[in-house]
Amino acid sequence: TPCASTSIATWTRTESSSHFTPSPFVHFCYNLSEVGSAGGDYLLRLTQKSKYAVRALMELALNERDCPLGVAEIARRQRIPERFLEQIFGELRRANIIESRRGAHGGYRFAMPTEEISVLDIVEILDGEIRPARCSAGGVCYISDAPLCATSRVWDEAREALENVFGRYSIAQLAATEREERVAHEAAPAAR
Repeated sequence: TPCASTSIATWTRTESSSHFTPSPFVHFCYNLSEVGSAGGDYLLRLTQKSKYAVRALMELALNERDCPLGVAEIARRQRIPERFLEQIFGELRRANIIESRRGAHGGYRFAMPTEEISVLDIVEILDGEIRPARCSAGGVCYISDAPLCATSRVWDEAREALENVFGRYSIAQLAATEREERVAHEAAPAAR
């Protein structure tokens, strides 16, 4: 399988020549082609999709007490491409995070309490399981038949840290913080 590589080369200069010659180099290979594959290997890949989804859901939560919001309005308010947001909302609807209503007063609303929806939930729905390396979360080494090495602990710790941060924030919390910031921003010019 092809890989994205980062090579670190060192150069040496021989006494008999003024030219630099390459010495053996270290080659790191990150197999990115396995991301989201049918084999179930998910490596860390946070996409624009997750970022847009969290922003859109926060906007929807800000409007929660009013009638449902349409994709076009949410996209306009958050400056998200409308067609992309339609795709994102389709995935979130299939995951029972939001539901849609048709008609004159149609749009999207939450299918569950926003306090129960974490950023981690959204990231995992849209981007898959958080795994900084194949060997984290009980996976196997990317080198065939190699035992897990000490570095797998680093990747597990990174995974746990990301899961803790993303799991700590609910859509309700983000909306409450955004509401406070918008009120403060609107009050700032009046205070001048």
